[in-house]
Amino acid sequence: MKEQTAWVESKSKERTSQNFVKTILELAGYKVMDYGIEHHNMDIVKEIKTSYKTKTNVRLLSMPDFVVINPDTKESELVEIKFRTVDSFDWKKTTFLFGYRNISNLIEYWKDATLVIVMDVKPYCLCVRVSNIDWNIHFREKIETSKGIYDEIWNFSGIYKFISKMFPRVTDEIFSKALRLCHLKPEEKEEKK
Repeated sequence: MKEQTAWVESKSKERTSQNFVKTILELAGYKVMDYGIEHHNMDIVKEIKTSYKTKTNVRLLSMPDFVVINPDTKESELVEIKFRTVDSFDWKKTTFLFGYRNISNLIEYWKDATLVIVMDVKPYCLCVRVSNIDWNIHFREKIETSKGIYDEIWNFSGIYKFISKMFPRVTDEIFSKALRLCHLKPEEKEEKK
């Protein structure tokens, strides 16, 4: 039962973070389209999940979540969203836990994508251009979990960008509005005069 509850909570945080980033970008006027494997025919997903051996299956399973189109330039961007719980964020010291090979699959198959890490603390989300990730600099260690599977610890210090730097139509006002709309930040009360 605990495993089922943890899975449901994890999926909920994943959907909330995707909705948050989608809301930010759509409020800023970007066209955001679902792209990840979870948005495709579930028979395909079921079949390819049975074999992680072929490169095609791994590539399909690691597809970024969104295609984002800039209305000004008509350029498209692949965007992968990951939610991570942290107690506080330190630009140099904070590390993030990812499933085994999650980041290396992004590097190998989706180097032109942007990874958006959504957190439950300020600054709430940061972007990392996958092409800027260097295994020798940003990978920290591989750890074995109590279930005998591996996870990886990464630190992207030096390559984090605010979402407004990656998507220039995003303003502070739009970001704050998305935080409130997605209930990631409590409503700010107006001061009485």
